[in-house]
Amino acid sequence: MHDVLTWVVVVALALPLTAVVALTARRLLRRTLGEARVRRRLALFPERNPQPVLSVSFDGRVRYANPAAHRLANGLCAHAEVAKVLPPDLVDHIGALLNGGRAEDRWEYLHQSNVLQCSVHCMEDLGVCHVYLKDLTAQHIAESLLDHHSLHDLLTGLPNQRAFNERLAGTLADGTPTAVLLLHLDRFRPLMETLGHATGESLLGAVAKRLTGLMASLPGGAVHRFEGALFAVFCPHLTAAARLDDLAAQVKALMRPAFHIDGRELYFTFSMGASRAPEDGDDAATLLRRADTALQHVKREGGDGFQRYFPALDAQAVARLELEHALTHAAARGELTLRYQPQMRISDNRMVGVEALVRWRHPTRGEVPLTEFIPLAESSGAIIAIGEWVLRTACERAQAWQAAGLPSITVAVNLSPRHFRSPNLVQEVQACLAQSGLAPRWLEIEITESAAMHDIELATATLDRLKALGVQLALDDFGTGHSALAWLRRFPVDKLKLDQSFVRTLQSDPANAAIVRAVITLGRELGLVVLAEGVEEAGQLARLRAMHCDQVQGYLFSRPLTEPQLLELLAGLPPEDTSHPAEKRGELHEHPTARVHPLRP
Repeated sequence: MHDVLTWVVVVALALPLTAVVALTARRLLRRTLGEARVRRRLALFPERNPQPVLSVSFDGRVRYANPAAHRLANGLCAHAEVAKVLPPDLVDHIGALLNGGRAEDRWEYLHQSNVLQCSVHCMEDLGVCHVYLKDLTAQHIAESLLDHHSLHDLLTGLPNQRAFNERLAGTLADGTPTAVLLLHLDRFRPLMETLGHATGESLLGAVAKRLTGLMASLPGGAVHRFEGALFAVFCPHLTAAARLDDLAAQVKALMRPAFHIDGRELYFTFSMGASRAPEDGDDAATLLRRADTALQHVKREGGDGFQRYFPALDAQAVARLELEHALTHAAARGELTLRYQPQMRISDNRMVGVEALVRWRHPTRGEVPLTEFIPLAESSGAIIAIGEWVLRTACERAQAWQAAGLPSITVAVNLSPRHFRSPNLVQEVQACLAQSGLAPRWLEIEITESAAMHDIELATATLDRLKALGVQLALDDFGTGHSALAWLRRFPVDKLKLDQSFVRTLQSDPANAAIVRAVITLGRELGLVVLAEGVEEAGQLARLRAMHCDQVQGYLFSRPLTEPQLLELLAGLPPEDTSHPAEKRGELHEHPTARVHPLRP
C-alpha cells in the first residue's frame, strides 16, 4: 500500500514537471524557428531589393551581387560583369574609410555616359563592405532641363532675363566695358488683340531668329528675351556711341523685310534704348533702368527709333511720372475745363453744334498742351476717367444752355479708343443723359475710324447699343486709311468727319481733292452728314462748298471757345429756320452772303 502511494505521489509530482519541460521546449523551438525566419528574411533582403546591392572585400573583389546589380550591369553594357560597373576608385575610398575610422561614404561617378551613385558601408570586423549602386542619369537629365528652362525662354529658346542679369553682373564685376540694348516690338499688343496669341507667338519666334542671326557679327554678344515683346542685347566691349548707333541701324534694317505669318504679310519695327558701363552705371539694375528710360523716350516719340541714355532723360522721366500722378487727380481737383469749337453748316453758315474739347490747367505749370497730357492719359489709363468727366460735363452744360432759353445745338464728345472699348460705356452714356436731363438727340458721340476698325464686331455691337439710346454717332478722322468701305454700311453712324490732313492740301493736291470729293459723294449716297475738319482758309471753304460738303469746323470760323464766349454767340444766334430744306446737307451750292469769319472771337 505504501509503495502504491509513493508511485502515485511520484507520478503526481512528475506530471507538472513534464508540462513545464514541454512548454519550455515549445518556446525554445518557436524562438529558434523565429530566428531562422529572421535570418532567412535578412538573407533574402538583398535578393529582393530593387536597388543594386553588392558585397565587396576590402581589395575590391565582388563576393556577392544581387539580381538588381546584374540587371544594372547588363543594362549599361550587355553581358558585362558586375565588377565592371563599380567605380574605378572604389578601393581608394574603402582604404580612406578604414584609415579614417569612418564606416560610410557616398559619391557619384561616370560610367560611359551614365551618372551612377555609389554608397559604401564598411564592416571592418567582418572584413567586408556593402556597396549600394543607383543610376542617377534620368535625374541628372531632368535637373539639367530644369536648369536650362530656368535660364531660357520656352517660346523662343533664347536666354531669359535671369541669364542676362547673371551674365551682365559677372561681366561688370570683371570691369569689362559693356553696353545694354533694349528692344521693344512696336504695335505688338494690337496684333495680339486682333490676330490672337498664336500669331503673336509665331511672330516673336521669327523676330528671335532674325536677332540671333545678327549676333554672329557681334563677338561675345547675345540676344535675350525678357517678357512679352521686350528683347535685350548683351554687348561686351561695344560702348562707343558710333558703334551703338551702327548696331541700332543694323537692327532697323533687319526688321525692314516683311514677316510672313499664317499667310499674312506683316511689318514691324523696334523702339530701342541703350545704356553703357561704366559711363551710365556700374551695376546691372542701374544699366537696365537707364536703358529702359531711353527706350520709353523713343516709345513716347512714336517708336521706330533709337536713343542712347543721357542724364537729362531721368529728369524728363521723373517729371512725366509726377505729371501722370497729378493727372489722375485733375478732375477731382477741378483742374479740367472744356472748350467748345463751333461746327458750321455750310449752306447758311449757321452754327449747328460744338465739339467739347478738354483742357488741363495744372496748378503750377498752367495749361498743359494736349499733345503732352492726352498721350500720357492714354498710356496710364487715366483717359477713361477723363473721358467720363468730359461726357458728364458736356451733357450737363448743354442741358443748362437749353434751360436758359438759348438755341439748342448738338454737343459732340470724342471718345478715346480705350474708352470706346470700355465694357461700361453704354451704361455710362445712359447715366449721363439721365442725370443731366439732356435729350439724347443733342449728344453726338465721336469715335475715331481706327478705333472702329480695330475690332469691327465689337465696334458694331457698341455703336448699335449707343444708337438705341437715341444719340448721334460720328466717325472721326475718316479717310486716314484704316477703313474698309464694305463695313461702313454696318456702322449706324450719322456723320463722317473728314480728316484735316485732306483739307490742308485740298487746293494744292489733286489726289487729295479727289479723295475729299469721293468721301462727300459716299456720305451723300449713304445718307450721312459729312463734316470737314481743320478748315483754315477761305479757299478751302469755297472748294468744300462746291463739292457740296455739309459742315465744317476749324480756325477759319473759330478757335475753341470758353463757355462765356460760346454763350455770347448762342445768345445772338437767330432762330433756326426749320423750313430750310438743307438742314442736314448743303444743297445750296453757293450762299450769296457767305460770311467767312462769323464766329472768330
